[in-house]
Amino acid sequence: MKKVAEAGGKVLGEPMEIPGVGQYVSFIDTEGNRLSMLQPLIR
Repeated sequence: MKKVAEAGGKVLGEPMEIPGVGQYVSFIDTEGNRLSMLQPLIR
């Protein structure tokens, strides 16, 4: 999330925990595209 903001993107809200999967968050890139990223749980 820090790197998205530093690169000029906009993080949409706070990370959401998906039980048994990891943390998920959406963001808007510098061209207006909506994307998301997932940080999976370490197994």
